[in-house]
Parts: sequence; C-alpha cells; structure tokens
Amino acid sequence: MNLLIDLPRDSALGSLRADGSERVRLDPLAGEEWDGLVASHPEAGIFHRSAWARVLADTYGHRPYYLVCRERGRVTALIPLMEVSSPVTGRRGVSVPFADMAGPLCFPGMKVEVMQQAVDDVARERGWRHTEWRGAPSGMVGWEVSAAYLTHTLDLQPSLDDLQAGFDSATRRSLRKAEKGPLEVSIRHDEEAVRIFYQLHARTRRRHGLPPQPYSFFRHLHSHCLRGGGGAVVLASAGDRPVAAAVFLTAGMQAVYKFGASDERHPEWRGNHLVMWSALRWLKEKGLRHLHLGRTDLGQDGLRRYKLGWGTTESRLEYTRCARGDAKSAVTPRPSPGAAKAVFSRLPLFLNRFCGSVLYPHLD
Repeated sequence: MNLLIDLPRDSALGSLRADGSERVRLDPLAGEEWDGLVASHPEAGIFHRSAWARVLADTYGHRPYYLVCRERGRVTALIPLMEVSSPVTGRRGVSVPFADMAGPLCFPGMKVEVMQQAVDDVARERGWRHTEWRGAPSGMVGWEVSAAYLTHTLDLQPSLDDLQAGFDSATRRSLRKAEKGPLEVSIRHDEEAVRIFYQLHARTRRRHGLPPQPYSFFRHLHSHCLRGGGGAVVLASAGDRPVAAAVFLTAGMQAVYKFGASDERHPEWRGNHLVMWSALRWLKEKGLRHLHLGRTDLGQDGLRRYKLGWGTTESRLEYTRCARGDAKSAVTPRPSPGAAKAVFSRLPLFLNRFCGSVLYPHLD
C-alpha cells in the first residue's frame, strides 16, 4: 500500500532534489508504514506513534502532517506534526499536541537545514501562525525557546532491589505504609477501568484548579492505545472504593506516566506510591527499559521532589517555536493560571468537565 499523500502541484514536498534529498508527507492514520519507520529509532515513544495521532484526530479533529526526510533513499528524519486549527487560538503546527515531548526523530546523516526547510514548506502552505517542537535538535535558525520544563526518567534495567535502593528515604517509608494498608492494586486494560480513573481524574483536576480533558479523549485513548496493549490503568482500591489510579502508556522500550489521580480523603494510605511501585514491577516484567514521568513546571517543587524520590534522572526540556514572517513573535506569552485556577477549583464537577470539553479543542 502506498501511503504517501498526494501534494499540491506547487508543493515543495514530494519531489527528488538534485542533491539526492527527498521530503514527503506520510499519513500515520492510513496504515502501518509510519509506525514501521518510527520503530527503527531507539528514542521513539508513544507520542511519535500513529496511535497518539488517532486519539487527537478522533477527539479534536486535528490533522496530521507527518514528514519523512530522506537522503539518497535513506531515512534521516521523521517529523510528527499536527495542525491545531481554532477560531480562538489560531492555526499552528505542533509536534505534537498534548504530548510532553515528541520532537523529530533524527538518524545519522540528518541535515538540520533540510529538516527545517521541510517544516517551513508545510507551515507556509498551511498558513500556520507558528510551529512548535517539544524537544528538538539544536541549530535551527529562527527558532526560539517558548517554554522550559524539567523531565524525570527512571532506568528500569536494574533489579527491583536495586531500584528500591535508589529511592529516597521518604519514598521508601511511604511504600512501607502503603503495603501495610487496605489497598489492593489491579492492572487493567478495559474501558471500565478508564471510566473509574476518569472519575478520580476529574476530582483531582478540580482540586488543582484545572478542568479535565473530555471523557471522549480517554475513550479514544483506550481504543487506540490501552486496548491494543499500549499501556494500562493501574488502580488501587480499598474494597470497591477507588483511591488512586494512573495511566501508563508504552511503546517500544519506553513507558510514560501520563496521568495520575487520587482521592484526597485518604492520603494516609499512600495510594499514589503503591500505584507507582506496582507499575514499576509490571513494566519490568514487560521488559521495558525506561519510564518517563512526564514534564514538570520549573516552579513545581513538590512534584519535582516526588519524582526525584523514585531515583530518577532529571533533565531540562525546552519547547522551541518558529513564527511565520508576518507573525509578531515566535514566543506567545502563556497566560497566568492563577485566576483561572481559583474559578475551576470552585466549580461543581459537571461544570468543570463541561469547561474542559469546551476549552481543550482550542489548546495543545
């Protein structure tokens, strides 16, 4: 099956150049060719896979513009890009929406200028206000840092005893308390588990002053990721009462801790710690090598301590953005969340969920 998209006659993509370079658009929703290419890169994760593109396309209607760069027939870069088009926030390209990190995958022989030109051509054709990469190679001309975060990665290859020895004392104490408590943990892939998680998630988001993504997002996440073995819901319960849960996504040798939620009425049971420890054991049984604990805002000291407590390695993650020539700036200031948090934390759950269903189609 030929999955290369037909491009406009005046498109700068899709033609072989005199220097042997080629840049083509590949539709990740049309078959398995994109995933086959992605699987050959050791740093590829779930956000590079077609499953994530399907979740976003089915939930919000975002369109994929995934690019393949070749030099004399050999793949040198894979660039996942999706178009977010909103009458409120404008039209832009993002690599990729609602992913912590999903920059281009680069192979030996990659030329930064070729990759940059491929992205610029699509941005110009589509009229994107700006293009944003969430993790990208250096040397891109005209790209500015638009946001910075911390990331935490745990090496899963040591034994369980060695992993536990790397936890800080507070984490080990919390685990001992959790293991003596009433909680039982299950690892599930069914949609009912997703529904249970979402109920906890909605409560947790409101507690933090944020609306949740609509349930349709999680339903599609189940359809395209969890049901096919690309992750699980790890659920801690006391009898029939859910206390803590988390969604872990997997692809290749990589796992991502994507969403976590808990019932604030039972902090003494340390449900979040038991969920994480159970997930680590499960991921090791699956043979995965690394767990990424997502991004952390630079000012989130409590969350940072929690992640470091598991013996993770901390690094800096930068998002870079390039504006079109007629845009004011590559960097759009992000609004202060203070006032919004005060509102969302006081809304009834059903109104908070409604706000999420209205807002998230315009965000990325």
